[in-house]
Amino acid sequence: MKKLIIYLVLLCTVLTSTVPVSAKQKTDEPKIKAKTAIVMDATTGQVLYHKYMYKKKYPASLTKLMTVLLTLENCDLNEKVTFSEEAVFGIEYGSSNIGIVPGEVLTVEQCLYGMMLESANEVCSAIAEHISGSVDEFALLMTKRAKELGCKNTNFTNANGLHDDNHYTTAYDLSLILKELLKNPEFRKVASARNYRLKKTNKSPARWLGNHHKMVRYPTGSMYSISEPLTVTSGKTAFTMKAKTCLSTSATNGEMELICIVMDDSGVDVYWDTKALFDYAFKKYQHVTPLTTYNTMPTEENNLIAHNFFEFLQPQKLDLTVDKDYVVTLPKDADLSKIETTVTKDLNASDNTLGTLHILYNNEEVGQTLVHFSDFTAPPIIVKDSKDEFNLSHFNFKNFHFSSLTSKEKIVFIAGTAIISLLLLVFLLFYIRLILKRRTLRFHHNRRRNRLKRR
Repeated sequence: MKKLIIYLVLLCTVLTSTVPVSAKQKTDEPKIKAKTAIVMDATTGQVLYHKYMYKKKYPASLTKLMTVLLTLENCDLNEKVTFSEEAVFGIEYGSSNIGIVPGEVLTVEQCLYGMMLESANEVCSAIAEHISGSVDEFALLMTKRAKELGCKNTNFTNANGLHDDNHYTTAYDLSLILKELLKNPEFRKVASARNYRLKKTNKSPARWLGNHHKMVRYPTGSMYSISEPLTVTSGKTAFTMKAKTCLSTSATNGEMELICIVMDDSGVDVYWDTKALFDYAFKKYQHVTPLTTYNTMPTEENNLIAHNFFEFLQPQKLDLTVDKDYVVTLPKDADLSKIETTVTKDLNASDNTLGTLHILYNNEEVGQTLVHFSDFTAPPIIVKDSKDEFNLSHFNFKNFHFSSLTSKEKIVFIAGTAIISLLLLVFLLFYIRLILKRRTLRFHHNRRRNRLKRR
């Protein structure tokens, strides 16, 4: 019996070890400990990796990305922000702060460094009051702006990320917010700073602020440093007991820039997960400009025709243009001959848009850009000298412009038009009178015939 059991166990072991791996399983993707994560291309917005990217999570201090975005969009860097008692003492005791006291004044620029480097919660509250009058009103503005960026699973209740059950977002939504932030040079300057000296204020002496993001703080020569030749372009840390450890990072290899959001992770694992995801994405993907040699209008029926009042016999084909430098992200081993394009026409004359050009790879859309048409320009008008002789060729319907006629030709044209119009009017009146006369005769004829019938 023992031998039979041993034989069955060995047989099962052999069978399970020879089961083929599913073709759909992405064996090259890194195994990370974070509960949810995403890698997005900062230029194209394409998602290169994700793990439950739409799952709602508590963002902790990654909330400050939205606070910073609204600060940059609504404030001048030199504006003065005065800290109220509510801003200073309304935050959770012992949470991240830079020791601001009520009545202290900072510039908006100093506030940005306080929020991004030291994750100062009282600074976020003060900025919220400065922009919207209260934290509650500012939170409504945060949620509204998030929706404008395409965030569909985000709700903010405060400006700093201190825990609230109704304060949540997703890795995907945060990547959209960071993507928008990276368009701002001032954000890049602040978010990539290793430290910052906060000058003496009206209430406190000068002090140093240090970036808590270890990849930014130690760019090289550290266990936390990002893999060479990559460079970190922004970073933000976050932690609460409910949210666990979260990390926001962007990095570039000189050719493309990627965003990595890691949420619900443990301790320093956020750095190992972020490094693994960046190594994977930068190694696998590349930027491609598929429209460099794109023929905008390969066929006659796809072109756009415009009509000019003076050239109704000769309609003009308009020039169509697309962004030749438009970028898409594809695997480095991609067969570029499989890239296809289709055009969805949706004419909008107000901004000279013909429609949308869709870029497909393996029958999946990887990008889209607008197709524009040029403004219609009539052929140049050649003004004739008034001394020019009368020339019938100027009245050619194929290339006729009234302003190009000489003075004599204009008089002839106007007089001829008036005479023809008068003759047409006379003919019309004569025709109307003739019709009325015939109707009258027919009426009298029918009346006489009816009388004869009665007799």
